[in-house]
Amino acid sequence: MQTIKSTPVKYDARKLSNSEQALLRQMAVERVLAGEPVTAVTRAYGLGDKTLYKWLRTYKNKGPQALAQTAKQGRRRQLTEEQLLQVIDWLIAAPGYNWSRAQLLQKIGAEFSVTCSATTLGRLMASCGLRAPQFSGPYSCYIAGCWIQQDDTLMKSVVRRKKAERVSLIPVVLNEPSGREHWQGWAAFGARGGVMLFPQSNFLSALVSLNNAGSSYVVLADSVLLGTDDWLSQIASLKNITLMLVAQPAQALEVAAPSVEDAVLEVFAEEI
Repeated sequence: MQTIKSTPVKYDARKLSNSEQALLRQMAVERVLAGEPVTAVTRAYGLGDKTLYKWLRTYKNKGPQALAQTAKQGRRRQLTEEQLLQVIDWLIAAPGYNWSRAQLLQKIGAEFSVTCSATTLGRLMASCGLRAPQFSGPYSCYIAGCWIQQDDTLMKSVVRRKKAERVSLIPVVLNEPSGREHWQGWAAFGARGGVMLFPQSNFLSALVSLNNAGSSYVVLADSVLLGTDDWLSQIASLKNITLMLVAQPAQALEVAAPSVEDAVLEVFAEEI
Protein backbone atom coordinates (compact mmCIF):
# COMPACT_ATOMS: atom_id res chain seq x y z
CA MET A 1 0.00 0.00 0.00
CA GLN A 2 1.43 3.38 -1.02
CA THR A 3 2.12 5.81 1.79
CA ILE A 4 0.83 9.31 1.23
CA LYS A 5 3.14 11.97 2.63
CA SER A 6 1.49 15.01 4.10
CA THR A 7 2.82 18.38 3.07
CA PRO A 8 3.00 21.02 5.82
CA VAL A 9 0.74 24.01 5.28
CA LYS A 10 2.68 27.29 5.20
CA TYR A 11 0.97 30.55 5.98
CA ASP A 12 2.26 33.97 5.03
CA ALA A 13 0.64 36.00 7.80
CA ARG A 14 1.15 39.18 5.81
CA LYS A 15 -1.39 37.91 3.26
CA LEU A 16 -4.00 36.92 5.87
CA SER A 17 -6.75 39.20 7.10
CA ASN A 18 -6.82 40.25 10.76
CA SER A 19 -9.51 37.71 11.57
CA GLU A 20 -7.59 34.93 9.79
CA GLN A 21 -4.44 35.78 11.73
CA ALA A 22 -6.39 35.62 15.02
CA LEU A 23 -7.82 32.21 14.04
CA LEU A 24 -4.34 30.93 13.17
CA ARG A 25 -3.04 31.96 16.60
CA GLN A 26 -5.93 30.21 18.35
CA MET A 27 -5.62 27.00 16.32
CA ALA A 28 -1.87 26.74 16.87
CA VAL A 29 -2.10 27.31 20.63
CA GLU A 30 -5.01 24.89 21.04
CA ARG A 31 -3.03 22.11 19.34
CA VAL A 32 -0.11 22.60 21.75
CA LEU A 33 -2.45 22.65 24.76
CA ALA A 34 -3.94 19.40 23.51
CA GLY A 35 -0.53 17.77 23.84
CA GLU A 36 0.98 18.17 20.36
CA PRO A 37 4.71 19.09 20.29
CA VAL A 38 5.53 22.70 19.49
CA THR A 39 7.84 21.70 16.64
CA ALA A 40 5.09 19.63 15.01
CA VAL A 41 2.65 22.54 15.15
CA THR A 42 5.12 25.08 13.80
CA ARG A 43 6.04 22.69 11.00
CA ALA A 44 2.39 22.17 10.13
CA TYR A 45 1.67 25.91 9.88
CA GLY A 46 5.03 27.07 8.58
CA LEU A 47 5.68 29.12 11.71
CA GLY A 48 8.78 29.77 13.76
CA ASP A 49 9.16 28.22 17.21
CA LYS A 50 9.75 31.65 18.77
CA THR A 51 6.49 32.92 17.30
CA LEU A 52 4.45 30.07 18.78
CA TYR A 53 6.14 30.35 22.17
CA LYS A 54 5.25 34.06 22.18
CA TRP A 55 1.60 33.19 21.50
CA LEU A 56 1.68 30.65 24.33
CA ARG A 57 2.99 33.28 26.74
CA THR A 58 0.25 35.66 25.61
CA TYR A 59 -2.35 32.95 26.26
CA LYS A 60 -0.91 32.23 29.71
CA ASN A 61 -0.58 35.86 30.81
CA LYS A 62 -3.63 37.47 29.17
CA GLY A 63 -5.99 34.61 28.35
CA PRO A 64 -7.52 33.33 25.10
CA GLN A 65 -9.21 36.65 24.36
CA ALA A 66 -5.79 38.21 23.74
CA LEU A 67 -5.17 35.75 20.90
CA ALA A 68 -8.50 36.66 19.33
CA GLN A 69 -7.72 40.36 19.21
CA THR A 70 -7.14 41.70 15.73
CA ALA A 71 -4.24 43.97 14.82
CA LYS A 72 -4.65 47.59 15.76
CA GLN A 73 -5.14 50.16 13.05
CA GLY A 74 -1.87 51.74 12.02
CA ARG A 75 -1.06 55.34 12.78
CA ARG A 76 -2.61 57.96 10.59
CA ARG A 77 -0.30 59.19 7.87
CA GLN A 78 1.54 62.21 9.22
CA LEU A 79 1.57 64.15 5.93
CA THR A 80 -1.30 64.34 3.48
CA GLU A 81 -0.64 63.94 -0.23
CA GLU A 82 -1.05 67.69 -0.70
CA GLN A 83 1.44 68.43 2.08
CA LEU A 84 3.97 65.95 0.71
CA LEU A 85 3.68 67.56 -2.72
CA GLN A 86 4.29 70.94 -1.08
CA VAL A 87 7.51 69.61 0.48
CA ILE A 88 8.65 68.49 -2.98
CA ASP A 89 7.84 71.97 -4.33
CA TRP A 90 10.02 73.56 -1.62
CA LEU A 91 13.00 71.59 -2.95
CA ILE A 92 12.24 72.46 -6.57
CA ALA A 93 11.74 76.15 -5.83
CA ALA A 94 15.26 76.49 -4.35
CA PRO A 95 17.65 74.83 -6.85
CA GLY A 96 21.12 74.31 -5.46
CA TYR A 97 20.08 74.86 -1.85
CA ASN A 98 21.36 72.08 0.42
CA TRP A 99 18.32 71.01 2.40
CA SER A 100 19.16 68.96 5.47
CA ARG A 101 16.62 66.61 6.98
CA ALA A 102 16.54 68.79 10.11
CA GLN A 103 15.66 71.88 8.06
CA LEU A 104 12.86 70.08 6.24
CA LEU A 105 11.44 68.67 9.48
CA GLN A 106 11.55 72.13 11.07
CA LYS A 107 9.77 73.70 8.10
CA ILE A 108 7.15 70.95 8.06
CA GLY A 109 6.46 71.56 11.73
CA ALA A 110 6.18 75.31 11.21
CA GLU A 111 3.99 75.14 8.08
CA PHE A 112 1.71 72.19 8.88
CA SER A 113 1.98 71.84 12.68
CA VAL A 114 2.99 68.22 12.11
CA THR A 115 5.71 66.34 13.98
CA CYS A 116 7.37 63.99 11.50
CA SER A 117 10.37 61.74 12.10
CA ALA A 118 13.38 61.71 9.78
CA THR A 119 12.71 58.04 8.98
CA THR A 120 9.11 58.73 8.02
CA LEU A 121 10.13 61.74 5.92
CA GLY A 122 12.75 59.67 4.10
CA ARG A 123 10.23 56.94 3.36
CA LEU A 124 7.69 59.44 2.02
CA MET A 125 10.28 61.19 -0.14
CA ALA A 126 11.45 57.84 -1.53
CA SER A 127 7.87 57.05 -2.53
CA CYS A 128 7.99 60.14 -4.78
CA GLY A 129 11.31 59.19 -6.38
CA LEU A 130 13.91 60.77 -4.06
CA ARG A 131 15.92 57.75 -2.99
CA ALA A 132 19.69 58.05 -2.47
CA PRO A 133 21.66 55.43 -4.45
CA GLN A 134 24.00 52.92 -2.87
CA PHE A 135 27.17 53.03 -4.97
CA SER A 136 29.78 50.30 -4.58
CA GLY A 137 32.86 49.05 -6.37
CA PRO A 138 35.94 50.73 -7.83
CA TYR A 139 36.00 54.41 -8.74
CA SER A 140 37.65 56.40 -11.48
CA CYS A 141 38.64 59.81 -10.14
CA TYR A 142 39.14 62.82 -12.42
CA ILE A 143 41.90 64.94 -10.96
CA ALA A 144 44.76 67.03 -12.41
CA GLY A 145 43.45 66.51 -15.95
CA CYS A 146 43.57 62.72 -15.80
CA TRP A 147 41.46 59.73 -14.77
CA ILE A 148 43.01 57.78 -11.91
CA GLN A 149 41.68 54.46 -10.63
CA GLN A 150 40.65 54.66 -6.98
CA ASP A 151 39.25 52.31 -4.39
CA ASP A 152 36.63 53.08 -1.76
CA THR A 153 39.18 53.67 1.01
CA LEU A 154 41.15 56.25 -0.98
CA MET A 155 37.91 57.94 -2.04
CA LYS A 156 37.05 58.49 1.64
CA SER A 157 40.55 59.89 2.17
CA VAL A 158 39.99 62.38 -0.66
CA VAL A 159 36.77 63.56 1.00
CA ARG A 160 38.50 64.03 4.34
CA ARG A 161 41.63 65.78 3.07
CA LYS A 162 39.79 68.13 0.73
CA LYS A 163 37.32 68.89 3.55
CA ALA A 164 34.63 68.30 0.97
CA GLU A 165 31.15 66.89 1.25
CA ARG A 166 30.52 63.63 -0.56
CA VAL A 167 27.41 63.71 -2.71
CA SER A 168 25.80 61.26 -5.10
CA LEU A 169 24.57 62.96 -8.27
CA ILE A 170 21.81 61.13 -10.13
CA PRO A 171 18.99 62.00 -12.55
CA VAL A 172 15.58 61.82 -10.87
CA VAL A 173 11.92 61.89 -11.83
CA LEU A 174 9.69 63.13 -9.02
CA ASN A 175 6.16 61.82 -8.96
CA GLU A 176 3.03 63.00 -7.22
CA PRO A 177 1.69 60.57 -4.61
CA SER A 178 -0.87 59.51 -7.23
CA GLY A 179 2.01 58.39 -9.50
CA ARG A 180 1.77 61.17 -12.07
CA GLU A 181 5.08 62.71 -13.12
CA HIS A 182 5.67 66.07 -11.44
CA TRP A 183 9.26 67.15 -12.25
CA GLN A 184 12.50 65.93 -13.83
CA GLY A 185 16.02 67.00 -13.00
CA TRP A 186 19.09 66.07 -10.97
CA ALA A 187 19.44 65.31 -7.28
CA ALA A 188 22.63 65.58 -5.24
CA PHE A 189 22.31 63.44 -2.11
CA GLY A 190 24.75 64.27 0.69
CA ALA A 191 26.33 61.54 2.80
CA ARG A 192 24.81 63.20 5.88
CA GLY A 193 21.28 63.17 4.52
CA GLY A 194 21.05 66.53 2.74
CA VAL A 195 19.60 66.90 -0.75
CA MET A 196 19.86 69.48 -3.54
CA LEU A 197 17.80 69.57 -6.72
CA PHE A 198 18.82 71.03 -10.07
CA PRO A 199 16.65 71.60 -13.16
CA GLN A 200 16.67 69.08 -15.98
CA SER A 201 19.85 69.38 -18.09
CA ASN A 202 22.81 67.30 -19.19
CA PHE A 203 25.35 65.85 -16.76
CA LEU A 204 27.91 68.61 -17.27
CA SER A 205 25.33 71.33 -16.61
CA ALA A 206 24.35 69.57 -13.40
CA LEU A 207 28.01 69.51 -12.34
CA VAL A 208 28.37 73.22 -13.13
CA SER A 209 25.28 73.99 -11.03
CA LEU A 210 26.68 71.97 -8.14
CA ASN A 211 30.07 73.68 -8.51
CA ASN A 212 28.32 77.06 -8.17
CA ALA A 213 26.44 76.01 -5.04
CA GLY A 214 29.23 77.44 -2.91
CA SER A 215 30.88 74.43 -1.25
CA SER A 216 33.49 71.83 -2.16
CA TYR A 217 32.13 68.46 -3.25
CA VAL A 218 33.40 65.01 -4.14
CA VAL A 219 30.77 63.82 -6.61
CA LEU A 220 29.95 60.15 -7.05
CA ALA A 221 28.08 59.22 -10.20
CA ASP A 222 27.39 56.29 -12.48
CA SER A 223 29.47 56.04 -15.63
CA VAL A 224 28.51 58.66 -18.19
CA LEU A 225 29.30 58.83 -21.88
CA LEU A 226 32.30 61.10 -22.17
CA GLY A 227 32.33 63.75 -24.84
CA THR A 228 35.18 65.68 -26.41
CA ASP A 229 38.39 66.96 -24.89
CA ASP A 230 36.55 70.23 -24.41
CA TRP A 231 34.06 68.37 -22.21
CA LEU A 232 36.95 67.13 -20.07
CA SER A 233 38.56 70.55 -19.88
CA GLN A 234 35.28 71.99 -18.62
CA ILE A 235 35.22 69.43 -15.83
CA ALA A 236 38.81 70.36 -14.96
CA SER A 237 37.74 74.01 -14.65
CA LEU A 238 35.24 73.18 -11.89
CA LYS A 239 37.39 74.06 -8.89
CA ASN A 240 34.85 72.96 -6.28
CA ILE A 241 34.26 69.53 -7.84
CA THR A 242 36.21 66.29 -7.72
CA LEU A 243 34.42 63.76 -9.90
CA MET A 244 34.38 60.05 -9.18
CA LEU A 245 32.64 57.58 -11.47
CA VAL A 246 31.60 54.19 -10.16
CA ALA A 247 32.93 52.42 -13.26
CA GLN A 248 35.47 53.17 -15.95
CA PRO A 249 34.50 55.89 -18.43
CA ALA A 250 32.67 54.58 -21.50
CA GLN A 251 35.31 56.04 -23.81
CA ALA A 252 38.67 55.16 -22.24
CA LEU A 253 41.32 57.84 -22.24
CA GLU A 254 44.88 57.15 -23.26
CA VAL A 255 46.75 55.33 -20.50
CA ALA A 256 49.50 57.50 -19.07
CA ALA A 257 53.06 56.23 -18.82
CA PRO A 258 54.22 55.28 -15.28
CA SER A 259 56.39 58.40 -14.97
CA VAL A 260 53.50 60.62 -15.98
CA GLU A 261 51.17 58.80 -13.62
CA ASP A 262 53.59 59.31 -10.73
CA ALA A 263 53.68 63.04 -11.50
CA VAL A 264 49.90 63.21 -11.57
CA LEU A 265 49.71 61.47 -8.22
CA GLU A 266 52.15 64.00 -6.77
CA VAL A 267 49.93 66.84 -8.00
CA PHE A 268 46.95 64.98 -6.61
CA ALA A 269 48.64 64.71 -3.19
CA GLU A 270 49.46 68.42 -3.22
CA GLU A 271 45.88 69.40 -4.08
CA ILE A 272 44.38 67.40 -1.24
